[in-house]
This record gives sequence, C-alpha cells and structure tokens, in this order.
Amino acid sequence: QKMTAWHNPRRSLFGGVLLAVYFTYLVYYRWGLREWVGIYEMLWACNSAMVVACFGMLTFNKTAIACGVAMISLAHLLWMIDVICFLVIGEFPVGSAKYMQDPGTIPSEIFFTFHHLWFIPLCMWVLYKNGPLGYRGLVASMMASVFLAIVTRLTTPLEAALPNGNIKYININMVHEMWKDVPGEFVHMYDKSHPAVYLVFAIVILNAGNFLCYQVWRFVYYIFFWSPETHGVQKTKKQ
Repeated sequence: QKMTAWHNPRRSLFGGVLLAVYFTYLVYYRWGLREWVGIYEMLWACNSAMVVACFGMLTFNKTAIACGVAMISLAHLLWMIDVICFLVIGEFPVGSAKYMQDPGTIPSEIFFTFHHLWFIPLCMWVLYKNGPLGYRGLVASMMASVFLAIVTRLTTPLEAALPNGNIKYININMVHEMWKDVPGEFVHMYDKSHPAVYLVFAIVILNAGNFLCYQVWRFVYYIFFWSPETHGVQKTKKQ
C-alpha cells in the first residue's frame, strides 16, 4: 500500500539499494584498511544515517529518510563549508574536514568521504513529491543521537592502535571530547570530563546545531524540490 501511494517508488528503491551497496562496500573497505578501527569508524553518525535513510527508502518511510538527514545536518553542512573554503583560500577554517590532511590519509579515503556531498541531495531527490523534511524526523534523530552517543562511548576509545602499530585519533561521534581540529574554547570546555557531564553537554550542543542546520536544509529542499505534493499544498479543482 505504501509503495502504490509513493511518488516514483523505483527512485526510492534505487536510492535504498545504492546506499545499501555503498555502505556494505564501505565496511569491506575500512576493514581492509584498518581492521577493527575501521569497524569503529562505521559508528560515525554520517554512516549510521545512511542505514536509517536506506531503511526509509526501501520501506517508503518519510520520517526515517528525514531522520537520516537530520542526524548529519550539522556535520555535512560544516564539511561542505570547510571544503569550499579550502578550495578558495587553502584552509579548513571550521576543522570539520581537516582530517583529510592528516598524515597517512590516502586518496581512496578522501574519495570515500564524499558521501558528505551527495547523501542529503539523494534523500531530497527521493522525497520529492512525497512530503517535506518533517519535524518528526528531527525528533527521531535527537533520540537516535542519544542512543548512538551512549553506544559509541561504551564501545570505542579516544585513540586506537592500527594494524601497523601506529596510534590513530578516532574519537567516534566526539563522545570523548569535541573534535580536536574544531576551534573555540566554549565547545571544548568539558573535554575529557566525567562522561555523565561531557555527554550531556555534547548531546545538547550537537542536537542544537543539527536543529539549526536542519532549517537550512529544509530551506534548500523548499527552493530546489518544491511541489504541492512535497509541501502539503492542496490543489484547487477548476470548476
């Protein structure tokens, strides 16, 4: 029933299969590159969001797709700003994408970070004429972020040993401290403090950032993917 009511279900299935294949290969690639450290990295919210959106596309669930977008609204917007600034001025002022300059980063790793560029447009393309980027998805993302933060804190370290013996800074989902390359004393004020204190601070700050950036993506969606079906405008019948 959902499939028959969904505008262009083939597009949604294509998007879901694309994300499933990409995510599966990403697991294989990162295991081959870093073994268990690579598996840790699959817990990043940007990777988890692909799983959520993939589920939404394959089951024609608008809330799940919107949730996937909301989960990474802040991270992907800052990443894009960082990359644009690097191309223009040669620097990463935000620090979100500065990891691409880390010693040992290879070209294929950089290639596999470009889902930061195409993931949200893919979700918008699938949602076109099926509904807006709704607030149910935003609320669901906030609940998902709490769960993901707790799981990541319990299962991943701040730094981890690579197969070659080198130590790599991973700090998955910034559950130990705010990302080292991000400037600003305020965001780092509770770094490495008691988990009960830091996690509450981090969850509030990151969810507030996602809330604000989600409004940006909603505006982008409205500008580029507006339709009566998408934004709940009822067409008036000619008499």
